[in-house]
Amino acid sequence: MYVDESGDCGLPIQGSPTRYFILSGFVLHELRWDNTIEQIIQFRKRMRDAFNIRMRDEIHASGMLSRHNYSLNHLTKNSKNLKISV
Repeated sequence: MYVDESGDCGLPIQGSPTRYFILSGFVLHELRWDNTIEQIIQFRKRMRDAFNIRMRDEIHASGMLSRHNYSLNHLTKNSKNLKISV
């Protein structure tokens, strides 16, 4: 199982900096793990080759929308809008 969060789960009285807290995840059967990780690696290689995004770079939607994610600053607006299938 993989779980990830976005936002801050702080209480409003504590001055939480985000309006929403999102928790998502997925479960993968153990027999599908090897094939799935290989597909993810191949996807990352395509991203590296097409957009010069390093394999270790994290790709976040917020980084696509702002200039604070310096590892993605070299991408043009058009590159950020491309739809790439896994």
